[in-house]
This record gives sequence, C-alpha cells and structure tokens, in this order.
Amino acid sequence: MKLWQIKAESLRLMFADSDVEFSETEFTDGSIYANPNTREKLVLMNSSIRRAIDLYYQYCGALLKTAFSGLDYNEETEEYANEISTSEIVSFDFPTRIDIPTNAENYILGSFNIPFEYNPIDKKIVFQDDFATYYESVIDVLVFKIYYKATKDNLPLVVDELTYDLSTLYIPEEVQRTIPLFVKSELSEEDEANIAQSAKNDFIRFLINMPRKSTIVRGKVRHSSVFNKRN
Repeated sequence: MKLWQIKAESLRLMFADSDVEFSETEFTDGSIYANPNTREKLVLMNSSIRRAIDLYYQYCGALLKTAFSGLDYNEETEEYANEISTSEIVSFDFPTRIDIPTNAENYILGSFNIPFEYNPIDKKIVFQDDFATYYESVIDVLVFKIYYKATKDNLPLVVDELTYDLSTLYIPEEVQRTIPLFVKSELSEEDEANIAQSAKNDFIRFLINMPRKSTIVRGKVRHSSVFNKRN
C-alpha cells in the first residue's frame, strides 16, 4: 500500500461520520492538509506508522531473504578470494545459512549449511573451506545461495507519501492493512480512550496471531561477469 493510502484509511477510521472522501486527489492537491481537523492528525501520522512497524518487527521478527553470489574476484591478481562481500546485497543484516543449490562436478565438500564466519564491519562472508582453490579447478563457477535476515527498515525521515510503498520494506500486505488501527489508537487516545485502546489491542492481537510462514524474497546483488567465467 502507498503511504497516503494508509493515512487515508486511518482518517476514515477516525472520521467515520465525515463527508470527506480521503481520496488521492485530496492528498495530491493538499486539500486534506488544509482542513484543520485532518491536518492535526496527519502531521503526527508518520511517527505513529513508524511505531506500528516497530511493533511488527517486535512480534514477528525480521524477514528472511535470499541472495545468490559467487566468490569475490580480484581483477588485478586474477584470483578468487575465499569470501563474499555483502555490501551490495539489499537490506542485508546478517547471514543465517549458505548453500550451494546445484552440484558441481567433483564437488565433495557438501552443498548445504556450509561453514562460514561473518565480519559485520567489513561486511564479508569468509568461508572456512577453501573454495577459492576449488574455483580454479571446476568447469562451472559455483553459485552460493545466501539466506539472511533483512534489516529492520522503517519509513525514511523524508518520504513522499504519494509514491512511497510500504511493500519496499517487505512489510506483508495484511499487516499494512491493519496499521491504521494502531494509528487510530494513538491519535484518538485523548478523545476516545476506550475505543483507542480497543483498536491497539486489535492490532497487537493480529500480529500475535499472524501465521509464522517462511517468507523468502530473493535479494538483489550485483553479479560480476567473472562469475560466468569458464576455466
């Protein structure tokens, strides 16, 4: 959902008897902000939505994603390093598991749960096994499948509500649709304390009862042409 849509739905919950449509046009032309009643709520919404997202991470944890990569390659020495840089993998927090999904010829080290160490400062996965030497002896360069926890990203400090989509944070659609409940609970607390508390309870109850399905999204990573090299 676009950010403006979440804000519009939040306003609909808070102004159920209003004749305002809370349409995209009203957000685009700024009329929704010209209304003193809705403006008062809108100026506080980004902070409230951020807190709702924090609660999602608190109850549901970070998303598990995957990326595919080969070993780092030094163009000057024309040698492979026994490591993989994670600096260009989108939303990378830390690796949880590494596999080689396809069997390479004469590969005897095993393809699943490969031993590794991670250096979070240099953002490097370092293998305990000597894959760099092995790279020089196989016909097809190995491709590693990296499972990793995504960073717990939140709304940027500066954000365009008309274009920004919460799906870029990998927040599930069903969670996005319930965020207005939490927004209402915070912004209506002074006027309707009981209703506000009920809305907050509904949001948290939804998070607690979310199915713990394994959601894997392929991460983006730059692939050097050398990874297609044939020896």
